[in-house]
Amino acid sequence: MNSVYINYSVYTESARILHTLEGILSGFYIQNGWAVLDDINTKNYLYENSIILPRLDYAKILTKNYPKKITNSELSNKVVLQLVQKELFKKLTAKYLLKLEKDTTGLVLSALDRLVDLIPFYKGHTFEVEIIPTHFGVYMSFKTLRGKKLNSKHHKIQITKRVDAPYGTILEGLASSITKGLLEKEYSKKVSWRETEMVSDFITKFVLNAKDFKTTLNVVDQEENIKLRSKGLEYLKILNLPSGINFSYDEKENKLKLFNKDITKDFSPYEFKVLKVLVVNANHTVSFDAFSKELYGVEDSLKFSFWGISKLIQRVRNKLNLYGLPENTIVNVRGFGFKLMV
Repeated sequence: MNSVYINYSVYTESARILHTLEGILSGFYIQNGWAVLDDINTKNYLYENSIILPRLDYAKILTKNYPKKITNSELSNKVVLQLVQKELFKKLTAKYLLKLEKDTTGLVLSALDRLVDLIPFYKGHTFEVEIIPTHFGVYMSFKTLRGKKLNSKHHKIQITKRVDAPYGTILEGLASSITKGLLEKEYSKKVSWRETEMVSDFITKFVLNAKDFKTTLNVVDQEENIKLRSKGLEYLKILNLPSGINFSYDEKENKLKLFNKDITKDFSPYEFKVLKVLVVNANHTVSFDAFSKELYGVEDSLKFSFWGISKLIQRVRNKLNLYGLPENTIVNVRGFGFKLMV
């Protein structure tokens, strides 16, 4: 028999924050179009493309050599302590939690029946769905049924839903959880987030008929989200967390990529050369002489204009801003040159 239950505490919130940090530190959230913000109630922040991260002292939570998987009891206790001390743990009333359980149980059980009819693999299987409300992180996340878990006849599904997200996002989590592992099994490899998202978006919208659901891929690629990303990157700097900005230069093909997207054609030949030398020397100061050598093949200050290079840098800044990168992604090292901060 299928069942649904709600789980919420300061410890589930702690786990949520650590899960969010993993996505940020790996660059996954930033590269796929989400913006990291600190105020869930700020107007004009769309729930679908924002990640809420409280202002904790992350230097005390994470060590410099933090592992790829940072969700563990030691770090969780550190987060719990700060949430309580900083009064950032927002209790949800019993009335709210009971209403959430009442409103979602029928929705989830009905959706499970449809999904089992749609996917014969799950015929005769039972599901236990844990729904975790949260104030933090991305609007919804889920744990994928994969590997040995698929061979079981009873499945435990965990879906975390942010309190400002509509119920349709729970259906998306359900669809994603039970389809992603099957896709990976079919192709004998992990499939990309965007590949599986196309499947779950379609099922959620057109099979489960989630009326309040906006397809995720459509939302994260919208222009409004590009603008939000700039605010998000500024906030990460305030928190002293890595930005997740991913620049690369392919010397063989002479191409520049940002978030794994080829951006070469968006820059003039001189702009391209300026950005290339910054990318190759990311987080290190590039001198005016080095720019001159890249642009003109000389290091003689009489052969180039400081003003001209500065104007090129500003044009590059303006174009990077269109991708959602803040103005200070390229900083001026007064009297010496410029530095790309990633």
